[in-house]
Parts: sequence; structure tokens; C-alpha cells
Amino acid sequence: MIFFPFSSLHLEELPITEAGITFLVSLTTASGSCPDCQTASSRVHSRYQRKLKDLPSSGLPVQLKLQVRRFFCDHPTCSRKTFAEAASDLAVRYARKTVRLTDVLRQLGFALGGEQGARIASVLKIACSADTFLRLIRKTTLTAHPTPTHLGVDDWAFHRNVSYGTILVDLQDHHVVDLLPDRAATTLEAWLIAHPGVQLISRDRAGEYATGARKGAPDAIQVADRFHIQKNLGEAVEKIFHRHREALQHIVVTGTTPSSTPTSVPIPRPQREARREQTRTKRMQRYEAVRALYLQGMTLSEIARRFQMGRMTVQKFAYAETYPDTAPYRVKAGMLHPYEAYLRERWQQGCRNGARLYREIVAMGYPGKRQQVTRLVAYLRKQLKVGVTDFSAQPQGLTPRAAVSLLMRRPEKVMEQQQQALIQMRQLHPEIERVMDVTDRFLKMLRTLQGQQLDTWMGMAQQSNVREMQNFVEKLRKDQDAVQAGLTLHWNNGVVEGHVNRLKFLKRTMYGRAQFDLLRQRVLYRSPSPLPDPFHAKCG
Repeated sequence: MIFFPFSSLHLEELPITEAGITFLVSLTTASGSCPDCQTASSRVHSRYQRKLKDLPSSGLPVQLKLQVRRFFCDHPTCSRKTFAEAASDLAVRYARKTVRLTDVLRQLGFALGGEQGARIASVLKIACSADTFLRLIRKTTLTAHPTPTHLGVDDWAFHRNVSYGTILVDLQDHHVVDLLPDRAATTLEAWLIAHPGVQLISRDRAGEYATGARKGAPDAIQVADRFHIQKNLGEAVEKIFHRHREALQHIVVTGTTPSSTPTSVPIPRPQREARREQTRTKRMQRYEAVRALYLQGMTLSEIARRFQMGRMTVQKFAYAETYPDTAPYRVKAGMLHPYEAYLRERWQQGCRNGARLYREIVAMGYPGKRQQVTRLVAYLRKQLKVGVTDFSAQPQGLTPRAAVSLLMRRPEKVMEQQQQALIQMRQLHPEIERVMDVTDRFLKMLRTLQGQQLDTWMGMAQQSNVREMQNFVEKLRKDQDAVQAGLTLHWNNGVVEGHVNRLKFLKRTMYGRAQFDLLRQRVLYRSPSPLPDPFHAKCG
């Protein structure tokens, strides 16, 4: 009977009401076995009724009222005098839900978490609290993953910039192997010692993971992830481009990678400009003083103590041959930004009435106040007085980050306008040209997996006489074997990064409040393959 698929039960009565469906059933077995001595017995001691919740049917909750018999144990040496007959295929001992209902709730819990699972269960007419879902998740015994031969290691954030954990992924079958509660070298070392057999470890360039991998699996090949190597190179190049920020602003190119936050051209305000100029003058005087002491031979630590400055700021001032100006102020685009091009176009056409311009953009959907329009009109009127005739919005030039993004693009994805921008960048300064040559050479080596050329490239980068490139090379030398393996072998942390993204999603579905044990259960759980539907199997 498909409606009642329990062959070991006898259906005695089936009352159906608006409140739900109730099955009055009893077991069909003639005897039971003592759970202690396994002796069979058919001598009935007593009977009682056991209530079990089952899967809903036709939108109605279902309850089973099971008549259970207690038998005498007649074995003379057994300490148990009576026992209840078991219905293991229906429900485990002391449970108030059937096995199949518990399995469905477990699947919902792992897929949705506690709160969301409880909401969906309520819609499905399965009364179950969020805490019950969490208990089901925690008490589920997971199948241990065999020790992988190729292991991917990366960190993930409990609380960004505060606490982190470690995720371990099998690079061959793409499954998560384990989660570790921190990213300390000793923790990774202990795990590797407890799981011998790892032959290759792909990781980022964190020193803790390098140390833990070296001590825990000394014979394993360490592979530095290519994405992180390229990211480190991009950070070094961006520092160099910051020195030529003003020159890059003169290069305007369409099709560059847009910023995640749109920006607007700031309207000059005299008071703010005066304060910024005072701050810049004070900072430049501090730079000149630091630079003079550094050239006299004073150490960076002594300079930092004398001026009560951060050591990194002192280092930046001391190493800079010219004043390292701060990045220009970039205003976050406000509500007026989508309408600014229209306002400038109307001004260019001769419309000088601010109230009229305000009414026009309000009709277009502008939700802000008139004050922002008034400020823009006042700025345009001042521009008109000084002889400006072109009021159209001018495209912004390259920023250091946009220039790095353009330089790092694959050649086949660079459009014609962007290629022209790269040519103009080379002509700005000899240092930029040297850096672009060195970067292009490295990217070609990285993308074609020609790691045997690493020593040659590092010599080329050292001879460029660019401090940031030389520092980048020094860091590569400290981890050269892993970097060379990353530039030679095809293994990388792409699969690991995908699982980190999945982990973040699971953590956020639990509102970021999941304890480590609960999060580990959900990340490591693998849903069993669904059984074939017998109805569709017959019809197919």
C-alpha cells in the first residue's frame, strides 16, 4: 500500500478529521527479542500506546498511534525482566517522530538551518522548532573523508579582521575534508600528522600555513596559489603607480573596470579647500624633515620616535624621492549623480534657472532636495564667469587601481581603446615602462606555467631599480620553492575559494551566529543520493 508503506504494521483504524489524519496501528510480529540477551519471547506482559508524528498527507498532519506490547524475558540469567517490542524500521527508541520524518527534517535543517527550516516546516504542516533542527544537525554522524593526497588550504573569517578558521579541501574530488577552528601553524601541523599521506598542499602565501605544512607533512610538495601571487604583484604595482597618480589622471579610457562605488566630480568649496591645503602643507613639511634625517643616516625607528609617527608612514616618507601626495578626494555619488549629465547639458543649452532645472529632474524621478541642485548651479555660474564654455561632464582619468586592473588583463580581453591607454601609460615615465615590462613578463610566465623562468625573471626585476619590485622579489625568495611549484604545476586553490564562498553563504543564512561545531556539520555534510521514485519508475 503506497499510502501506508509499512509492511510490519497492521492498520486497525483510520480516523480523518479537519485537525489531521490518525493511524491506529499495531505490529504484526508474533514475538520480540530482548535487547540485552537477544532471547526471543512471545509471553506478553502488558500493552501501551506510543504516539509518533509522520510525514503530512494532503496538507494534513499525520500521527501514528502504535499499540506496543511488552514481553517477559524468560532467560534465567538476564537482568531485564520485561522489554518492549522494537519497531526499528518505523522509529528509534524513545523517539516521537518516525524515521522517515526525521530524515526529512534533517535534510531541511542542513539545507536551510534552524530558523528558515522551522518556517518551511510550518508551511509543510510539520511542527518543528528551530532548536530541534539544530539538535538534529549536531547529532548527525558524518562519514569521515579519506585522507586526500592533494590538499587545498585556505582561511575563512568567523569575524573579519578579528578571528579566522581554516578550510581543507580535497583537490581531486572537490569535497571539503575538514574545518579547523583557527589558522595557526600548530593546528594545521597537528591535523597533517594525524592524517598522513598528503603528497601536495596548495595554499596561499601565509607564513603560518607554510610552517604548518612543512612541519606536519615534510615530504609534501607545497604549491603557492597563482591567484594570490598575482594579487601580491598587483599590490606592489599599485604602490608604484601611486607615485604617478597625477600623470595617470590625464589618460582617459572607456571600458576600464568600474569601481564598485560610483563617484562624482566634487564641487569645489573654498573653506574645505583651504583646510585641505593647510593639511597638505603640514604633511609636506613632515615629509621633508623625515627625508632629511633619513639621508643623514638616522634609523626609521629613531625617526618614528622623534616625530611620534607610525613606522610604516616614516618608511614611506623616507623611501620616497618626491613628496608622496595623498590620493585626490573622491566624492561618493549621491542622489543627484544620475541627473548631473542632464543638468549640465541643459546649462550648456542656455537654461540658467535653478528652480526650473530642479522641477525638470523632479519630473524625471529625482528624490532629493533642491539644495544639491542649487549648489551645482552656483558652481556652474562661477565657471561661466571665469570664461568656461564647455559644461559637459568630463570623463575621469585612470586611477592607480584602474591602471593595475588594465595592466593585469589578458591580452585577448583588451579592447582597442584600452590598448591605446596602455601605450600612453608607457610614455608617461621610464619607471612605469620598466614596471610594465617586468609585469608583462611575469604574467606570461604565470599563465603559461613556465616556472623554470622564475630565477631569470627575479634577476630582471632586481635590475629594474624599483624598490617595490625588489621587495616583491625578496618575498618570493623566502617562499621560492612553493612559488615555483605554483608557476609550474596546474594545481591551484580555485576549488577552495569556491567552498569558502559556500561557507560564507551558510554562515550568513544562520545570521552569522553559528558556533563552530554547527557550522562544521553543515559544511562537511553531503546529502545522500535521492532514491528513485517508484511511481515514475513504473511510468517511465
